[in-house]
Amino acid sequence: MAAPASFTDFTDADCLARLSGKSFGRLAFHVSGLIEIFPVNYRLVGRRILFRTAPGTKLAGTIIASDVAFQVDSIDEETAWSVIAHGRARLLETADEIEQASQLPLRPWVQTPTQEFVEILIARAKGREYRLGPDPLPEHEARS
Repeated sequence: MAAPASFTDFTDADCLARLSGKSFGRLAFHVSGLIEIFPVNYRLVGRRILFRTAPGTKLAGTIIASDVAFQVDSIDEETAWSVIAHGRARLLETADEIEQASQLPLRPWVQTPTQEFVEILIARAKGREYRLGPDPLPEHEARS
């Protein structure tokens, strides 16, 4: 007898709900032969992930790579979940876009001027929730 599934796949709506309930995630992209991963504070607006950054590797890599992944997760005593969103990143450039983004509660962790706003338009998102617990016994041990 097969063990019950220990995970549940999220729908697109579930993924967006989990993304909107958090403010910290990880940005990943591939550039110059390396995969880079950066922690970022963010806000979800519709299907757009927005974050602030300063000039440097994160900003340059995001613009060069444009296709990025964004990951958010959570864990407690009974469950863990993870959502990965894939999309296109771009630097916000118009005064209207920058003004709207500057109204969001995007606070940096360190006191660094982070005046550049980046948007990731989510093309697809997938995620799972896992039920935590002890490892199940292998089937041959359960029958003994």
